[in-house]
Amino acid sequence: MPAFGRRARPFFELTAKTQPLSIAYIVTLFALILVFELLPYFEELWRGLRSRRRGFAAADASGHSSP
Repeated sequence: MPAFGRRARPFFELTAKTQPLSIAYIVTLFALILVFELLPYFEELWRGLRSRRRGFAAADASGHSSP
């Protein structure tokens, strides 16, 4: 006799939900994932463009500024 429930073995079959998730929910979820995945890259791009516009020179591996 099992300790929990009436079945002798656990039920691990994949079954479809009776009410699937709405399209709006899925689109919103994937849009938020995309935004938060790409946000750090866009922030880095924005900082690079802003520093280039202000005239900061990039430093090479030796630490000296390039002309």
